[in-house]
Amino acid sequence: MVEYNMYKESRENMKLKKSVKNAIRKTVGITLIGVSIFFGYKAIKELETEKHFTTVSNDVQKIATNEETNGKDVVRNDYMDRKIDFIALQERNADTYSWLTVPNTPIDYPVMKEPVPDQYFYLTHDFNKNYYIGGSLFIANVPEDMHTIIFGHKMFSNTDTIWSNTEAIAFSSLTRYQDQAYGTANPDLYMYYPDRTEHWTLWAMINGDAYDNVYNTPYMAESLEYQNLLTELKSKADYTLGDDPKTNDKITVLSTCKSVEGNTERIQLIYKLVKN
Repeated sequence: MVEYNMYKESRENMKLKKSVKNAIRKTVGITLIGVSIFFGYKAIKELETEKHFTTVSNDVQKIATNEETNGKDVVRNDYMDRKIDFIALQERNADTYSWLTVPNTPIDYPVMKEPVPDQYFYLTHDFNKNYYIGGSLFIANVPEDMHTIIFGHKMFSNTDTIWSNTEAIAFSSLTRYQDQAYGTANPDLYMYYPDRTEHWTLWAMINGDAYDNVYNTPYMAESLEYQNLLTELKSKADYTLGDDPKTNDKITVLSTCKSVEGNTERIQLIYKLVKN
């Protein structure tokens, strides 16, 4: 009887182990399917996002410059003499504020100005005012002061993926500037307006936060508040290049998310005007 009971218990244990193994196999299988679906969905969304941005960008570039970059890095030898057709751009969208070009990056896009204070329409809309998760480059509708902040999304991965070139979207390529050697070799920025072209040079790269004082306004020329801001920016900088701006020097800030997880970390590139 004892031997029979031991045999019975052994058989039951074998059945239990087999059942556990089957359950594990099913769980692993379901998990792998889930992971495959997730990455497949991610791949599709990346491709859709890139395709939309590239299509709209090429269309706008043809209107403004009769050229297309197709998401490639911009390399030219005539930045200061380049002509942007603002009449055509503003006929298409009156919210067009300027045109931003950052050499040796894909950034060659219009900058929109929000039409209504405290609203951020272009955070989720393209140049044609259609809903688009990648949004547009834009500035807020705030009184003009000593610093201009241009906002843009960072989309998905830091670099090219196996599916698409997400660096081409909005400000995704700003992550390159976390490498000081890259920033030193590529400090230039060109801002085009209907009546002028401005050449700016990189002063500081900051891994900052959405609640930093740089996002406050207004900062007036030669004010103590503006001096304190410049001092704070220098103290927070991962690196700086060249001479520090003075309180009568304007700055331009390119701001984007450091990651895509929805936290408040921001990459902030601070530029100062090159005086010819």
